Amino acid sequence: WNDFGALLQLDARTTFGADVYPLVSSINFFRVSVPLVSVHVAVSCAAMHYLSGPPPVLIAEGGLHHTDASPDEQRAFSAQAAADWETLLLARAAELVPGGRLVISNFAIDERSGGWFLGSTDYGSSVYTELSGCLRSGRLTAEEFALATSPEYYRTLREHVAPFDDPASPVRRAGLTLVSAEMRNERCALRRRVVDGGFESAEAYGRAVASTVGAFTR
Repeated sequence: WNDFGALLQLDARTTFGADVYPLVSSINFFRVSVPLVSVHVAVSCAAMHYLSGPPPVLIAEGGLHHTDASPDEQRAFSAQAAADWETLLLARAAELVPGGRLVISNFAIDERSGGWFLGSTDYGSSVYTELSGCLRSGRLTAEEFALATSPEYYRTLREHVAPFDDPASPVRRAGLTLVSAEMRNERCALRRRVVDGGFESAEAYGRAVASTVGAFTR
């Protein structure tokens, strides 16, 4: 899982330099979490696809993720994600100094490739839809399956840049401007290990997948 204990035990000043002063904030990033106008460079990786609260709706069929949702369910997720994205950007605008830089790397949906996203496979299904087999086999009840809906949303590139396209948007009025935005695809590292014969058994592969999924559920 995301173990911050090792990070907190790290002697950052010895590792990174005498002028490095670690800060651990218990305030979530949907709010201003550091002093106003104090950040020169901010970096966020694989985090801001999460929603600010529980899923706006529970997905009753198909899967556990908004990519498997019905059109009506998708619209609810999209609306919540748009509002959260603006909230996140406005909080960062309040934290940055004039001329500061914000770098964000998010999980996303690549419209160029027909909608690829984290969890897509070469077989036309996703890890989320495969989990629906637990419902069909009786390992999960319908209620348990619906309650497992993931509180996240993978934005497209268009959805990422939308707050910057309107000069009158709250994000633009707060002083944020977009320097660049791009979509990149990265092949699954676990798949590469399978192809290269890096797992001694299917069970070993299963443990690795379970560990990876568990990192996002704790």
